[in-house]
Amino acid sequence: MGPNSVAQIAQTHGFVIVTCYSIWPKEKTSAIDRFKHPQQFLTVFLFIHTRPYLPPSLFQDSLHFSSSLLSLPMAILRCCFFIILFILGFAKSQPFTHPINHTDLQAAIGDMRAKSYYGFAMLLQMLNGTTAQPIRDFTFLMPDDKQLSSSSISVDEVGEFLLKHAIPMPLHFNDLSHFPTGTLVPSGNSSKMIRIYNRGKRDFFVNNAKIVSANVCLNSVIKCHGVDAIIDYDN
Repeated sequence: MGPNSVAQIAQTHGFVIVTCYSIWPKEKTSAIDRFKHPQQFLTVFLFIHTRPYLPPSLFQDSLHFSSSLLSLPMAILRCCFFIILFILGFAKSQPFTHPINHTDLQAAIGDMRAKSYYGFAMLLQMLNGTTAQPIRDFTFLMPDDKQLSSSSISVDEVGEFLLKHAIPMPLHFNDLSHFPTGTLVPSGNSSKMIRIYNRGKRDFFVNNAKIVSANVCLNSVIKCHGVDAIIDYDN
C-alpha cells in the first residue's frame, strides 16, 4: 500500500498522519543520517482524531516528504511538534460528549444479534442504559459469546471493556485493510493504542485478536467486526 492510500483514509476519517521514513540502502540516506540508524526502515504513524492538517500530496512521494521535513528550519519544526503535542493533550483530556443516535445504536445491536454476537450486544445495551459513558460513532471489535463467557466482566467494568474493544471512528474493513502492519490506531480508551498486523483479509489482527467476521454492522453509523479473542494490551 502506498502513502497516498493511507492519506486518503486519513482525509476521509479526520486524521492527521505524520509519516517519517528512514531510507535503505545507506547510500541514499544523506538527508537522514542524523537518525543514526540508516540500516533500519522506520515508519512512524501518528494518528490524531481531529481535522487533517496535511494534504495527500505530501504523501505521494515518501522520500520527498522525509527530505522536505528534515530540511525545514528548526524553529518551524519545533512549532509543528508543539502544535501536535497540544492537540494530543487536548484530545486526551476530552470526554466522549456526543452520544450516537438511538436508532443507529439499535440498528447496530440488531446486526450484532443477527450474526450471533448476543453477548456483545447485551454489553452495549447495558452501557446505553447508563449516563456514565455515552456511545458515539465507534468501530467495535467484538469477541464472540464463547470468549465473553470466559471473561469475568463486572457491571462497573462494562464501559472500560467496550472502550478497549473500540476505535473512535466508523471504519469498514476495507478502510482498516489500508493500514500496513505496525500501524497504531487509538482505541476508545485514550491511553491504549491498537497495533495493526495486516497480512491480508484472512490474516488481519488487532493486537492479539484476529478479525474473523468483517462488516457485521451495516445498517448504522456504528461499524463492527467480529474477533476471535479478548483484546490484550501491553501498555
